[in-house]
Amino acid sequence: MVSSQIKSLSILLLPLLIGLSIASPVLAKVLAEGKPRGGFYWQKVEQSNGMHYLCRAQAEAKIQKAAQCTSAGAVKPE
Repeated sequence: MVSSQIKSLSILLLPLLIGLSIASPVLAKVLAEGKPRGGFYWQKVEQSNGMHYLCRAQAEAKIQKAAQCTSAGAVKPE
């Protein structure tokens, strides 16, 4: 009885696990970093969907709004 419950539970969880693995964050390869200005800098990254510029803060790890880098005067790397 317990093995049949486990089997039915695993059948229900399989689509959920597949969905979570597909929805995982895309890994990016950092190609270049610009010089920091006013505590912000641009990162040039390559992802599976192309090349992008990300605004970063020196004080924290998360991605910032592009306006922060622009107002700080940070220059995008080539």
